[in-house]
Amino acid sequence: MMKSLRFVALFVLMFGGGSALIPAHEQIRPTDLPPPEQRLNAIQQELMDAWIARDRAKIEGFLAPDWLVTGPTYAGTVYTAEIRFTDTFERHGGDWRAVRSHASNISK
Repeated sequence: MMKSLRFVALFVLMFGGGSALIPAHEQIRPTDLPPPEQRLNAIQQELMDAWIARDRAKIEGFLAPDWLVTGPTYAGTVYTAEIRFTDTFERHGGDWRAVRSHASNISK
């Protein structure tokens, strides 16, 4: 067992170069893009601001073409409710788009 470990280590050092020790996601990450968590937090803030401002064009810019929302329904009646959204995002082209959202009533 020890001989095989030495062989693997020697093989990596001889043929793998230094890049074999760098995780793949760090080797291929474009340096001009922010980390996903940072971009998703910014999108969430921009999306919330767009909902408050009723900016339909901006809202639709953050939604995937097949976006689907689930949650409580109010059958077209006027209502006041406090809700919380849970959004699921996927990469579409060069940015993130919401593909699913779920609204939940916040109980008081």
